[in-house]
Amino acid sequence: MLQYIIAFFTVLVFLVLFFLKPKIETYVLYVLTAMPFLDTKILPLAFGFVKAFDVITIITLVFLSKEFLLINYKLKYRVYTVLGILLVLFSLLSGLNSEFGFSTYYAYYPLFTIFIFIRFLFLFSNKVNGSNWRILKALKTGFLIALIFMTVQIVIGPTFSLYSGLGLNVLNEETGIIRYSGVFAESQFNGQFLAMGCFIFLIIPTSISKSKQLLNYFGFALSMFYLLLAGSRSAMGGFLIGLILIFIFSDLRIKIYGVLLGVFALISLFIIAPNNGIFSRTDNLGDDLDFRQSIWEESYHIFLENPILGIGLGNFQDFTLKYKQDLYLEISPGELLYFTQPENGYLKILTEQGIVVFLIFFLFFLIPILEFAYNVFWIKANPTAKFLIAALLCWLTAFNTVYSLSDYRLLLIVSTILFYLIVFASSNIRSKSKLSKNVSL
Repeated sequence: MLQYIIAFFTVLVFLVLFFLKPKIETYVLYVLTAMPFLDTKILPLAFGFVKAFDVITIITLVFLSKEFLLINYKLKYRVYTVLGILLVLFSLLSGLNSEFGFSTYYAYYPLFTIFIFIRFLFLFSNKVNGSNWRILKALKTGFLIALIFMTVQIVIGPTFSLYSGLGLNVLNEETGIIRYSGVFAESQFNGQFLAMGCFIFLIIPTSISKSKQLLNYFGFALSMFYLLLAGSRSAMGGFLIGLILIFIFSDLRIKIYGVLLGVFALISLFIIAPNNGIFSRTDNLGDDLDFRQSIWEESYHIFLENPILGIGLGNFQDFTLKYKQDLYLEISPGELLYFTQPENGYLKILTEQGIVVFLIFFLFFLIPILEFAYNVFWIKANPTAKFLIAALLCWLTAFNTVYSLSDYRLLLIVSTILFYLIVFASSNIRSKSKLSKNVSL
């Protein structure tokens, strides 16, 4: 019930703001600021499984359809536009080809709503002076709201949640270890969210006051600490990979500070929190990998049987219930849980949508990363791009263990970061990109 109440007030607040100022910036900034609450359900599955983000986005599209459809300038980033259209097209073909059809029709909503958001994000970023910093500020505000929520959760306990009941990996009753889920239902999603947030807080304009710069560093430190409390090994591994990237492309002063901070952090972690959700789980790492590998092998065989178009978006559980009934987790004696995903984001895309969609998905990330590498070695890379790539690398690493794009919060963050990476990786420091100027660490 709490989800429906929060969703109702999230939509209601937007309606008031949009009535007072019916502009694209109202929608974009509100989505990023209220992002922690946008995945809440406003209608149950029986009535379409509609969420707060769906309602807000469709309302905006209806009232701002003229701006959405108007193209009075040269189309930019045509490659990504074509890739986006192909991704939607082949996803729909996958559903049409599937024996289960569009039974999980609600899984297709994000294909359209996220396109609408990115379109409005592009319009706002392209037309309004200073919009990029306002978008970044709104995104950071959304992260801060999520951090405040998690702070209250740590004080009260994991039962303080947007969801009824605890996620499967939140509380280990045998050891008493808690892996805090924050605004999410699962701690793994929270780990991905916090890891990306760390690098967003490091994009700091030197023009702002010292107090605001310190607030950004505090946001980074708190996100990193809460990442440990989330207990997600894959997210922490991705975070470390992102830090290595920042370290490589930073100047000598930052590298010295980074080494000193890293040594201090490692000593503190092993002294203060040797038994937290990450370190205490290393004992059964081999068993965990064996368990995941068995699921991955079965999922790979499903892909080989349906390589081009897959089994249809959202149909993994239906398929395994019919053909792979050994893919389940016994959560209690006699209570079986059949997987909705193969414990691997990449395999989920391959099995459900096929190799074509997977390659399109891969190109969305590969092209801007290669453009960044070109600028690094041949020109002078835009300094903002390294933070965006670091954020995406930590998510891409953690995506290897869980498919998280089913949650609007993570989908919005990844899409927004990818959008700006495409913009800034394709430019160098001599370009006129607003967000490229005066960035410091």
